[in-house]
Amino acid sequence: MTLPLFQERLSDLMMESDLSVPALAQRLGTSRSTLNRFLKGRRTPSVEFLVRLADYFHCTLDYLIGKEEVNYATTFLTPPPFSRRFLDLCEIFHVTRYEIQNKTSISMASVYTWEHNPRYPTIDNILRLADLFDCTVDFVVGRTAS
Repeated sequence: MTLPLFQERLSDLMMESDLSVPALAQRLGTSRSTLNRFLKGRRTPSVEFLVRLADYFHCTLDYLIGKEEVNYATTFLTPPPFSRRFLDLCEIFHVTRYEIQNKTSISMASVYTWEHNPRYPTIDNILRLADLFDCTVDFVVGRTAS
């Protein structure tokens, strides 16, 4: 999946912070080439990397990926492992794994993996969950409490 506004938002945030690609890459512990691929839309970052970027720039994930036009100032939480967060989401929204699969076309294998693996799903699946639950991406990953 491409995030059409992500490149523009990242570029703007870097410009506002007067950061070059090498400087940001060093601060985030990634390579310049990886960061350049993100900026040129040749590669989609992982959710973990998006969280690192959002934390660094003190912005919401929703703003960073272009789902929201405004960066709402808020206090961010440290996201828990996704396996725990996923179970919390199922409880909060009173949904079963089967309902999630049915309503989002996410495979049951993916849902099973989320329950047993602390890593985040792809950004595509995070966006599907945010749409299903009608909430922010930040809430899905556990960066905000509401």
